[in-house]
Amino acid sequence: MALKRRLSRREPDGDDQDDALNDRLSPAKRHRVSSRDVLSTLSDELVVRILSFMEECVLLAISPVSRRFHRIASDSQLWRRHYYRRFILPRAHRIPGFPDGRTGLRAWDLKTRKLIAQTRLAADGDVLVPPTCLAVDDQRLAAGVLDISAGFHDGTFGVWRLDVGQGRLTLLFRQIKSYLGQLVAIAYVHPYVLTATSLGFISLYTFDFSDDEDWAKTDATRAESIEPRGTAAGRSTGDDLVHAPYQLTSLKSHSTRSPLALSLRKTATSVVASIVYTFDSIGGWAIGIQDLDIHQSSGRSRPDVVNSRVAYTLPTRTRKSATPSPESTPTRSPSHVLDSGDDGPVRLCYSHPYLLATLPDNCMVLHLCTSTATALTISPGIRLWGHTSGISDAEITPRGKAVSVSTRGDEIRLWELEGRVGGSSVEVRPRPPTDGGGDGRAGFHDCTDLTDRKNWVGFDNEMVVVLKEAQDGRESLVVYDFT
Repeated sequence: MALKRRLSRREPDGDDQDDALNDRLSPAKRHRVSSRDVLSTLSDELVVRILSFMEECVLLAISPVSRRFHRIASDSQLWRRHYYRRFILPRAHRIPGFPDGRTGLRAWDLKTRKLIAQTRLAADGDVLVPPTCLAVDDQRLAAGVLDISAGFHDGTFGVWRLDVGQGRLTLLFRQIKSYLGQLVAIAYVHPYVLTATSLGFISLYTFDFSDDEDWAKTDATRAESIEPRGTAAGRSTGDDLVHAPYQLTSLKSHSTRSPLALSLRKTATSVVASIVYTFDSIGGWAIGIQDLDIHQSSGRSRPDVVNSRVAYTLPTRTRKSATPSPESTPTRSPSHVLDSGDDGPVRLCYSHPYLLATLPDNCMVLHLCTSTATALTISPGIRLWGHTSGISDAEITPRGKAVSVSTRGDEIRLWELEGRVGGSSVEVRPRPPTDGGGDGRAGFHDCTDLTDRKNWVGFDNEMVVVLKEAQDGRESLVVYDFT
């Protein structure tokens, strides 16, 4: 026993102190680094693929680890993208005529790939406000005339007319100022303009009114405008828009969040303005739609909104959604206007009767909307699978033809959805050029493929147009011709 007492009073050496210290540390406070090397067991091809997504500092840090990593990190294909972004692109931006935000509004002939017309978005001396959304009214396309409406970052909008035959863009109306926030969506069918802002304001304007009406004198409901300068030579008809529009109605949403979509369509008896939006619901999200009926009565010159109908889908549960209180309802959910995260749709597209929503899990959801004079309903959603990566945007026509484009890569799918449960799609694969000449831009395409994002897609019976946004914010149009 005395020996035991002496051992217990013996001062512990350094190793015993470390063991005692480790015993006193709780397991939660121990920081252990796994010694398992996963990267070295992969093939060179997989390592190169992984490193292609890394920044320059990561490539420089991994190079001294071993001779193998030094050889892989020195691959020219890995550094081509970084070289282009650091040395080539800044010089290209200084070349006169290089496309940027200051080139203004342009119209292209996609068959000949030639510029039809171009005009500035701001007059000399004015501050350039970046555009945020665009809408085209093609009611007079057969006569070679297109009306174009563009929304801007400061909440204002403008209207231009394109005369294809004369190759001229004419400014018809430009709003001076707005206090409702940045425009995020716009729809235009003459004489109506429907706008949506980032603060949740929905405004409906009309250019169709008579000057002898009393309401035409109320400046409180008129949008302040800039009188077009130097555009008299461009007016080919007598119904050009030069007066400020009248605001028919304005809505404020406290529960919706991005994304949303706007639509204007003409029926036999009225014009229908549709607002499609996303909102939080119990344990998930849902999609809502509101229709506004605009009537032009025979006894009055001013059109009026005479009816409003609302419908929404059943809630879709997600893992990230926070469950609200039991008393809350889908129309009184908390608002997340600017931050939608990965919860809910990425984009919404509405072309009556089809409502198409793209989701982050590589699929789309199709709804069928039924509208009558007194009711509006949305059918349960049908999931459409086919993409192998995230979907950036989709577009659909009233006849059920749709096109979708992936966020990264050049995966484009054409869909036939009319009268088919689940739909069918075909992947579009562009053919490489067969000529051996080339234009010297192959290296540019290789460099930007991994970082380009496809944000918008449009199509007709012969072409698909994709708007690509590079990592540095530079944008370009890619045209796929099926003729």
